[in-house]
Amino acid sequence: MTSILVAFDSFKGSLTALEACQALEKGLNKSDSCVKTELLPLADGGEGTLDCLHTARSGNWLTLPLHIAAGYEKSCKALLFGNEEAAMEVAEAVGIIDLKPDSPDVMQRHSGPAGIMLNTLIEKGSKEISIGLGGSCTSDGGLGLLSECGYKFYNHEGHEITPFPENLNKIETLSYHPKQNYDSLTINMLNDVENPLCGPKGACAVYGPQKGLQAETIEPLDQQIHRIYQLIEKELQKQIIDLPGAGAAGGLGAALYALGAKAKPGAEVLIELTKLEEKIKSCDLVITGEGRSDSQTLEGKLPKRIADMGKKHNVPVALVSGGIDIDSYDDLLEHFQGVFSISNGPNTLETAILQSPKLLEHTGQSILKLVLNN
Repeated sequence: MTSILVAFDSFKGSLTALEACQALEKGLNKSDSCVKTELLPLADGGEGTLDCLHTARSGNWLTLPLHIAAGYEKSCKALLFGNEEAAMEVAEAVGIIDLKPDSPDVMQRHSGPAGIMLNTLIEKGSKEISIGLGGSCTSDGGLGLLSECGYKFYNHEGHEITPFPENLNKIETLSYHPKQNYDSLTINMLNDVENPLCGPKGACAVYGPQKGLQAETIEPLDQQIHRIYQLIEKELQKQIIDLPGAGAAGGLGAALYALGAKAKPGAEVLIELTKLEEKIKSCDLVITGEGRSDSQTLEGKLPKRIADMGKKHNVPVALVSGGIDIDSYDDLLEHFQGVFSISNGPNTLETAILQSPKLLEHTGQSILKLVLNN
C-alpha cells in the first residue's frame, strides 16, 4: 500500500489549508488502488492556524458574532483548550479574505474587532492565548486593538479620536487604563514575519499596498504610526517599534508587544505540534502546496521546510500550487521531486479561484497515475 501525506498551506483568497487537502485527496481517491492518504492542513500563523491547531490538539470551538473590520456581521471562531488556554486568528475578525466591494476603505478600517476577540477569551478564563498573525486587512498599526484594551487617543482639544488610519494625524495624546490584567497573561504571537513596525521594511511599506493603501498614503501613514508608538513607548517605558515582527498583520504585532506578548515562529510551533516530521518519516510520498510558489517559497516557507524534512528522510516531496513563477521553476525543482501548477490555461483570477477545488482534484488524479505507474 502506498502511503501519501497531503500537507498543504492555505491557498490565500481561495481555499483554506484543509479545503485544499480535501480537494487533492478527492483526486487521489478516484481509484481502486491501494493508496492510503493522510491529510495535514498546515499554517505559519496566518489563515488556517486554528484548523492546524485543531488537527493537532482538538479543543472546543468558540463562536463569537462580531462586526468585523470588513464592515459587516460575521460569526468568528476561536479554540478553547481546557479552562485556561485558547487560540485565535486575527484574520477571523480583520481578515483580508472577508473584504467585499462595499467594505470600508483601508483608511477607514481598524483592528478593534481583534481586540474584542482577545478580551472575550480572557473573560472566559483563558490565561495563555496563542494568536495567529497574518491575512489582515488593516493598516492601523494595531491601534484599533489597543483601543479595545484600554488605550484612548485624543486630539489637541482633548476629544477622543477613533484610531482609523485617516484619523491618526489628529492624535496628540493618549491614556492607558487596562481593561484586563494583561500582565498576568501569556500571549504567544504566531508568525514568521520579522518586519519592524515602521520604515522601508515596515507594515505600511511592505504590506500596505495589498491591503489597499495608495502609494501616496504609505509614507505619511507610516510617520503617524511611528509618532504614536513613540508616545506608547514612553508610556510603557519599553521598546516596540523596531522589534522583529512588530510590523506583522498591519502592525498588530506591535500592539500585542505593547500588551506584553512574546513572539514565536508560527511555522515551527505548528510543525512541532502536528508531529509533521514523524508523519513524513512513515509515508512514501508527501504532497505539499500553497496558493503561489516563487523565490520566496525557498526562504523558509512551509513547503520548503517540508521538502527539507523529506530529503532528510529520503521521502519524495511534490509541490502543487495555484501558480508557479516561471523564473523560479528550476530553483524549485532542486528541492522538490515534482513541481505542479494546477492552472490549466489562461484564465482570470476570479475564475481560477472558483475552479481551484476541481483543478486540485484533477492534479491529484494525475499524480496518482504517475505514482501507480512507477
